[in-house]
Amino acid sequence: MKKVITKNKLAVLTGIVLLAGVMYTAYFIADPEVIELTPASRAALKGNFIKLKNGTANYSVKGENSPNTVIFLHGSTIAMWDFDLQEKTLINNGYKSVRFDFFGKGFSDRPDIKYDRKLYTEQLLDILDSLKINEKTVIVAHSLGGAIAADFTAKYKSRVKGLFLISPVINSVTSIPPFIVCNTPVLGPFVYRFFMSRVLKMRAAKQWDGNVKNSDYYNHLFEKQTEIKGFQHAVCSMFQTDLTGDYTSRYLQLDTLHIPVTILYGSNDRVIGLDNINFLKNRTQNIKFIPVAGAGHSAHVEKQKYVDRELLDFLKDIYKEK
Repeated sequence: MKKVITKNKLAVLTGIVLLAGVMYTAYFIADPEVIELTPASRAALKGNFIKLKNGTANYSVKGENSPNTVIFLHGSTIAMWDFDLQEKTLINNGYKSVRFDFFGKGFSDRPDIKYDRKLYTEQLLDILDSLKINEKTVIVAHSLGGAIAADFTAKYKSRVKGLFLISPVINSVTSIPPFIVCNTPVLGPFVYRFFMSRVLKMRAAKQWDGNVKNSDYYNHLFEKQTEIKGFQHAVCSMFQTDLTGDYTSRYLQLDTLHIPVTILYGSNDRVIGLDNINFLKNRTQNIKFIPVAGAGHSAHVEKQKYVDRELLDFLKDIYKEK
């Protein structure tokens, strides 16, 4: 009887070891991250790159001759092409556009560090200083970029002329699944690679599919950034730090800074949660809220013409002739 029990235990143990081996092998075979960022690979990506304190960042400056600067901050996983449509609108209307990829996203470096608020507010400050943008600037931001803009403005009020925030993250602690996946030891990385990565791609595709003619181009860009080593680490790290925490206090602080702030949001946005929007509405007096009927989390793409008009009105009011 004891021999049978011993054989059964051995069989179970052998099965566990074999399963672990298969999962380990599959995990590395399925690894999409095959591109190491080097001078040669960056040249192939055809970006513009600038050396910052924490790494090299991909950036774009257009409309250089305009004195009226607008800097765009993209969301959590879609990089600076998030604002391709708005950049064209601004250039055609005489503004200077500055965009860049946050570390870990797009074609910027993926440093092996914590992806927290400090990293991204410092990157924004570093970009402004490195490009010698010393005048106050308007920040236009989407999703997580909006939260970073709020945090940056609270710390560096003297660098900001106004904020135009599209579906900004207010309290992303309500997004439970990513937090669970990225904070689960051992199994978390497997779940990310085989399931969560696909969810991120599908979520990104929703921003473009049916809204622009060249959606395949944007889906390809998203796929390309996932092939650069360090993307998974960057995504999961942000769900392990204060980067995706509660920014409510920062927005309440903005209300007291005497800086023009507009928050534009889709009436059907299920990402930021309209309860968060209503919470801020009821507790602020100087922030302007603009609902966009029928839009979801990416109103600037889904309802581009309407959002562009609101943005241009916002900019004209700020940069009005003296």
